[in-house]
Formats: sequence, structure tokens, C-alpha cells
Amino acid sequence: MDAPTSGQGLEPPRPPGAHVSANARAYEEDRLGFLLAAERAYGPIVRFDQGTTIVNDPRLVHRILHDDDFRSRRKLLVEDVLEDEQHSWLGLRLLDPGIRPPRVEGLALTVAQVVDEVFAGVTGAPAPATEILDRVTSRAMTRFCFGNDERGVTVAVGRLVDALAAIVDNPSTRPPSWPTPARRRARRRLRELQGLLEPLVRARALRPYGHADYATRLINRRDDSGQAIERVVMILIGTMLAAHRVPAAASGWALMLSRGRAPTWSAVKTESGVLAARRSSGAAMSLADLPATMAAVQESLRLYPPTWLLSREATSRVEVGGYRFAPGHRFMVSPYVLHRHASVFPDPEGFRPERWRATTFDMRARYLPFGAGTGTWPGSHLTTIVMIGTLLAATAWTVRVIDDDVRADAGSTLLPRGLALEVLGRSTRGT
Repeated sequence: MDAPTSGQGLEPPRPPGAHVSANARAYEEDRLGFLLAAERAYGPIVRFDQGTTIVNDPRLVHRILHDDDFRSRRKLLVEDVLEDEQHSWLGLRLLDPGIRPPRVEGLALTVAQVVDEVFAGVTGAPAPATEILDRVTSRAMTRFCFGNDERGVTVAVGRLVDALAAIVDNPSTRPPSWPTPARRRARRRLRELQGLLEPLVRARALRPYGHADYATRLINRRDDSGQAIERVVMILIGTMLAAHRVPAAASGWALMLSRGRAPTWSAVKTESGVLAARRSSGAAMSLADLPATMAAVQESLRLYPPTWLLSREATSRVEVGGYRFAPGHRFMVSPYVLHRHASVFPDPEGFRPERWRATTFDMRARYLPFGAGTGTWPGSHLTTIVMIGTLLAATAWTVRVIDDDVRADAGSTLLPRGLALEVLGRSTRGT
């Protein structure tokens, strides 16, 4: 059991005199600001409402994220997406070795190629960074899954992502059983995408060695009982959903931060020579050859973790931080807050990639950009590779980063709201 701290009452501290509903309103007005202020004012464990507690102590966080006494909740204060759609998000957990190292490291080459294609098409006018990078990541992943056999898949995946985001990011979402317009739209978009993918998958099932893409590998890896074509389709949908929004948003943050720090951008440009050599030879990428780019990605993920909020629910009566909680009590954990402990990350608001040249135990314990335990974002390695490929390829272009009014929009992931890119053309200097 966790030892109680001196002077503890019967429940964790909370803002004095504030009704619990006031916390919910303040949280919805500024989610990140609320979580940071709660930690700084009230410490490692804070009451949010009668059934919810915020936990900021890394030791307690580790227990909550890994022990069987707690189960994962995909969202807190937001109802889950309808069960039909959740399979497309959860299907990623079956993709081993499909989206995990070392196979996905080769995806960086595809990303770099697509960066060139997309940047060439948007030259001359500023556009939202996430919009541009969504095109990069979604097109690259569609090509990874189906080669050049695209057939409108990228557009259909984008429509499904938008439909799901309307559910997940809405704090007033109704229970899954309610047939709301948003849920009907999501089901319709899901059926549209399934209709596009099933013929592609069936064609690969008939000619299992006629393609060299990820969909073909999935077909060839079906279990002896003959995994249903429909299930393979859902796994592919999960894979392509993972390449939307999260990698695009994370790449936007990384590009903004790296481009704004001359030593970092220079180091990334130097390592872009490795990418160029691999593209010429067709050899596989190795992250070991890219220490500066990897450090820039790690530091960007520290400042703006895609999984900025985790939640767990007690499965039985538990004691946390000296307080007792009933079954069903919910716990909020924010990697965004954990990543800003100045005792572990000096200058916590500063972009300092060099801090990753040597990591400490405390750094590793607090670093949870994709969550931990059963709630870990299954596309974490994919996102990292997409970020690396995007940064390396972007050094070959003259890009103006417009970040005068950027804010972190805390929805289903941390979006760089207000960040825009103006691609001016190719550059031999990477300016």
C-alpha cells in the first residue's frame, strides 16, 4: 500500500470552495492549463470530482498504468466511440511485425518521397501545417499498405478520421447506444472505406505473391483457420487511421521546433545525407544513423506528447497515495504535465534535444509521449518514423514556418492549431 503523507485528509486536495462542476468547466476551457495549474497548486494527487482524481506522481502513475487493479479507459469526460468503430483503432495491436521495427524503418523512405510530391504541389501559398502533413502521412501509409493501388483510399480514410474526431473530441458525446448524426456519419464512412478495401484485399488473397505491399503480407500471415477477409480489412483500416492526425500533428510540432533552432536544423540537414544515400541504394534506414534527428523527435514529443492524457478505472477497492478509492473510480494522468517536471527536465518549456544524448532513470520514468501499459498508443513507432522521414526530407525545401499564433489544441491528440507552412521551393541549403 502507498504510505499516507503527513496531514492528509479523507480525500485528495481540490480547489477550495469550488464546486466539482466548476472543475469540469475550467478543464474544458483550457485542458492543458488546468492540468498544469492543478499539479503546481495541489501536488501529486488532486481531486477532480467525486469520481475522478488527477495523479501526477511518477511512482503512483507507474502503478496505475501497469497494475491489474486498474483498467484502461480510452477517454475520460468523453464517451467512447461506438463499438463498431473501435475495432479500427484497436486493430493496430495485431500488427506484429507489420508496423514495428525494423520493418517500418523503411517507411521513412516512402515518407520522404511523398514529402517531395506534396510539397511540390503546395508551393507558393501558406497552408495549415497539419493539413499539408496529413496529406503526407496518409498518402505514405496508403502506399505502404497497397503500393500504387490507391483507388481513392486516402480520401476515404481522411473522411473516416474526420467523422471519428467529431465524436472523440466532443465533450458532450452521448453514450454509444445513441444513434446520433455523428455516429451515423462515422458508420457510413466506415462502410465506404470497407467497400473500397475489400476488393483490394480479395485480389491479394487470390494472388498472394503478386504484390509486395503490407496488405499482401497480412494476407500471407493469416492463421491456419483462415482469418476472415473482413478482419484483415479492419486491421488495414486501423493501420491507416494511425497514419492520420497523430503523426501529422506530431510532425508539425517537430518541424516548427527544429526549424526554429539553427543548431538542430543544421544537424538534421547533415543527417539528411543518410536518407539520400538510402534512397539511392534502396538500403534500409537505421535509426542508429540518425542521432540528432532522433533527439529532435524525442524532445518534440516531450513538449507536445500525442497522448497528452491517459485514464484508468479502478477494478476493485484500491489505495493510491494514502487515499482509498471505490471500484470504478477514475484516474487522470497527463504525460504533458509529467514531461514538465523541472527537477528532471531542466528548462522544461525549452526545446533542448541535446538532453537526450544521455538519459537518466527519472527521464525514462516520466517520458510517456504515447502512454504506457495497456493504453499505449499502438502506432508509436510508426509515428516516430513518419516524423523522422518528414524532418529529413523537409531540409531539401525552403519552408517558411508561420508560428506567430500557435496553440496546443488538446483534443484526441495535441494539434498545433494556428501553425502554417509556406513552401517556397527546393533549396540546396535547406533554409
